[in-house]
Order: sequence, then structure tokens, then C-alpha cells
Amino acid sequence: MMFPTGVELLYFASLNRRARYGKVEAHQETTPEQLKTLFGEGVSDEIKTMNRDGIMFIGDKGRVFVNRGGVYGKAVEELKENPFPENAWRAAPSKNHMGNFFDCVKSREEPVSPVRIQHRSISTCHLTNISIRLGRKLKWDPKLEKVVGDKEADSWQSREQRAPYLLKS
Repeated sequence: MMFPTGVELLYFASLNRRARYGKVEAHQETTPEQLKTLFGEGVSDEIKTMNRDGIMFIGDKGRVFVNRGGVYGKAVEELKENPFPENAWRAAPSKNHMGNFFDCVKSREEPVSPVRIQHRSISTCHLTNISIRLGRKLKWDPKLEKVVGDKEADSWQSREQRAPYLLKS
């Protein structure tokens, strides 16, 4: 994905303890050269091949891998010597995001994983999966929340609703 700010996001899947990529219906073994392209130098085989849901952020100064088990990478290790300022934003710890969400529905507090952030995060995942399944690039209008110029792809954003769970527009 290419964002208007110039940020590029690469998406790949790691399945069954083996790094794989390609079309969903035809995953192929990832070659050592492709692994080098995806991860660069110095990333452990454990991170490259383990079946761990997560996300890797790659920037000009390094990589950080985040999943439910922790945060890994040189930048994290360097925090011991160079910690964030006291007033830096920090995510609240939670071992039960769903329970936290339901508690916040009752209390009206902001959940650990705020909807305004997660909506945009999951939108990129859904759009990537639609693109992979259709086998073509998509153009997204974030203000209208529509796929531009591709009615079929745009139709994949919702499904037929069932009574009594209907949303009125």
C-alpha cells in the first residue's frame, strides 16, 4: 500500500511456521532471496518463519516487530539507554481487548484499542485482502470510504444484513 504521505506498507503472510507469500489460493514457499527482501539483514529465523500474527514496521533507522507476545527489534532494545520522554503517549496494557471493549461500553471510558484508530488499521487489512483475492490493485478514497473505479471490489466491503441486525443508512 502506498499512502498519500509517501509511506509504503508491504503485506505478507506467515503461515504454518513457514514464511509464505503470493495469492491466497496458491501460496508458494518463500525463497531465501525473497526473505532477505522482506526482512533485510539481521532478523532472526524465528521471526522470519514462526507462525506469529503480528506486524513489522520498517523505517529508515531499523525494524520493529510487534505481536501479542511482545515487541522486538533493535529500537526496542535501545529504549533501555534512550527511553521515551515521560510525557510520551503509551498504550495501556491489556490481556483482554474484547473484555476491555465491553467494559468501556458500560463505563464510557476509552478502550485500550480505540475505535478511531482501529477502524483505519483494519481498513488497510481488509482492502489488502480484497486486492489479493481479486488479483488487482485498488484505489481507496478515505473520505468516502469507497474503492474508486472498481464496483466489484467496493462491494466486498459489506454483506447482506440479516434481521433483526439491520443498520439503517
